[in-house]
Amino acid sequence: IKKPMMFCVATMVATGVWADVEFSDNIAWSYNIVRGKAFLYGISSPAPVTSANDTLRIPSTLGGCPVVEIEGGMSPDWNTELVIPASVTSVRHLSIQNAGYYSYTNRLQRITVDSGNAYYKSIDGCLYTKDGKTFVRCPQGRLGKVTIASGVQYIADHAFYDCFGVTEVQLPNSVISIGRSSFNCNCTS
Repeated sequence: IKKPMMFCVATMVATGVWADVEFSDNIAWSYNIVRGKAFLYGISSPAPVTSANDTLRIPSTLGGCPVVEIEGGMSPDWNTELVIPASVTSVRHLSIQNAGYYSYTNRLQRITVDSGNAYYKSIDGCLYTKDGKTFVRCPQGRLGKVTIASGVQYIADHAFYDCFGVTEVQLPNSVISIGRSSFNCNCTS
């Protein structure tokens, strides 16, 4: 494991910041490397990923560097579960899309976080900050009512973006701030 990290650091010293695409199990992982850390900004696959239980696991390393951030569009929308590794410290505007860009038939029902992650956790298949104060993201394929855990103070920007199967969101009294475009869904109550 130390050799890839040494290669990563040596490459960055020589070139600064670089971008790459890594392929595994018919998936293309698009990422940038900055100061020895991988920033994942895209996932795509030309065909349905047929992993166990339709689970898409974000790798903990890409290019020999730890994956610390997930941002932007992820394109296989046929998976029902997304697993975030312990290495991730930032999730920004997570959006699962199909090849035709935005899909309203998204199947993602659960976001799971590795128990060793110091920044995020999953409650009832939704993404929260580890301290439980911020509701970060509802999976886009979620259906029906979503109950936000008690103690949550903040609803992140885009938390329910494109969650068109969500019909009701129950907020705890502890919520003091709702981010922009948080409820772009079919919620009626």
